[in-house]
Amino acid sequence: MLKPFFEFAHLCGTREGNLARTTWAHWNPQIKEFTWTAAEVKANRPHVLPLDGRALEIVERLYQARQLHCRYVFHGSRCTLGHQPTKAHACVGDFKRAWATACKKAGFRSAAKPAVSSSTTRDTPPSPTWSMPAYLRMRP
Repeated sequence: MLKPFFEFAHLCGTREGNLARTTWAHWNPQIKEFTWTAAEVKANRPHVLPLDGRALEIVERLYQARQLHCRYVFHGSRCTLGHQPTKAHACVGDFKRAWATACKKAGFRSAAKPAVSSSTTRDTPPSPTWSMPAYLRMRP
C-alpha cells in the first residue's frame, strides 16, 4: 500500500510528513493540483503542486479507489474503518521499518546509515561518478 506514496514522493520531491498528511481537500481535480496552506508546510508559505504525467496518474488512480471512511490520499496497511491516524504520518503510519525492509531486499547496505558520512566527504575528493553542479564549478 505504500508504493504509490513512495513513487509520488520520488517523482515530486514532496516532504514525507507533508505528503502523508495530504487530504482530498488539498486536491483540485479541475486544475489537477494539490494546494497546501502556509500553516501546513515547513516553508510557512502556501505551496501549490501542479501535476501531470505519472504523478497525475497515481493521484487519479487513488482518487478512483479512495477509501470513503478516510480523508487522506495515501494509506498504510493499518488504515481501516475506526483507525486513528497519527498526527505526524496520518494513515500512512511510521514507515521507517517498511523502508528499511525494502532497502534490505533491494540489496542496499543500510537504510538507517548513509554509506558515506559527511566527515568523510569533507576531506575526500569526489569519486569519478560524482559530478559537481555547474553553478558550483563556475569561478567568479
